[in-house]
Amino acid sequence: GDFEGSMEEYEMALAIREEVFGKSHPMTAESHTEIGILLGEVEDYEEAEARHRKALRTREIVCGKESPEVAASMANVGFILNQKSDYDGALAMHRNAYAIRDKILGSRNADTRASLQSIHLNENRQREGLMDEDDEEEEEEGHSEEEYDDDEEYAEGEESGSEEEED
Repeated sequence: GDFEGSMEEYEMALAIREEVFGKSHPMTAESHTEIGILLGEVEDYEEAEARHRKALRTREIVCGKESPEVAASMANVGFILNQKSDYDGALAMHRNAYAIRDKILGSRNADTRASLQSIHLNENRQREGLMDEDDEEEEEEGHSEEEYDDDEEYAEGEESGSEEEED
């Protein structure tokens, strides 16, 4: 859609909410969240993160540090950090969101399960990132995956090590 038009409306709503409710109010935090989501959609991740963090700080003050609203803001920050490939930061945010949601909403709640799914996703991406770093180190040392594919001893070692039978 029309990013500029939407952004104008969200900024206007934020200004009105700040004037009517003040800067530390759930409705003001909601405006920052809406702007953060919009900015994330157009891949302005730096500003999106700043808006989601502002919503998070406001919600911690007005809703309490262990509230569903704070968990939602943590998940939003985690999503943006994920988009920025900051998987460590994203994982920390999603773990915090999960802990709050599990404690308050229970393990069967859809938001709690979404947080758990985000944790697994970021753990996988973190592992993939570590594997990519290992590949880069091998390439810097003059080795590549293709060399290992042609190496029969390497292939045999992989096969015998991976299929151990259990009694």
